[in-house]
Amino acid sequence: MKLSEGVLVGVATFLGVINPILSWGGGLVAGIWLLIEGQWPIVLFGILIMFIDTWVYSLITLPIQLLLGGITLACKRIKWLMWSFLTLSVLFTNTVIVGWSLLFIIMADSLSGGDGLIWPLLIGGYCIATGLFTSLAQKESRDNEAALFGVMLSELSYVLLVTVRLVLGAEWVIVVAIVLILLWTPLSLSWSSGAINNEFEADNNLSHE
Repeated sequence: MKLSEGVLVGVATFLGVINPILSWGGGLVAGIWLLIEGQWPIVLFGILIMFIDTWVYSLITLPIQLLLGGITLACKRIKWLMWSFLTLSVLFTNTVIVGWSLLFIIMADSLSGGDGLIWPLLIGGYCIATGLFTSLAQKESRDNEAALFGVMLSELSYVLLVTVRLVLGAEWVIVVAIVLILLWTPLSLSWSSGAINNEFEADNNLSHE
């Protein structure tokens, strides 16, 4: 494993460990804050999302991932075509992760109504948006780098998009540009670490046996 890859995996692993603490603690603070403000419907809505988010995520991603995975295996003898579908698979997953974070930021912005509720809503949104991918990562092996990077991408995208849009007040065109960068950055990291090339080599070895 390269040094840069090891550092990234270490950071992702650390975030995967610390995020459950932040999620539960932040969620508790946000929930109490909103209840004090009399916003119990929002609290109930947040709890409902936490119960069904894994199911919703699977419903969205599983059919596409199965389709792309099947096509990728069917094209394993054509290297450039297989790489193309692997790229689409990674890009699709990244789109769902970043889009999930962006959805809760937009919801927090719209529900706040300018009455001082933005911060508990953002804290609660962070807990729900990143908690989904932390929960999924905990069900995987600790060696599953994709799951760890999913946690890291969800946290990075949420914090960065909140900072750019709501703190700095950037226009949506800037937000969209950052979203596009976030989508491709994990793919670039995978390329540089040789993860995709390893997939090719493994498939080539199998085909020659």
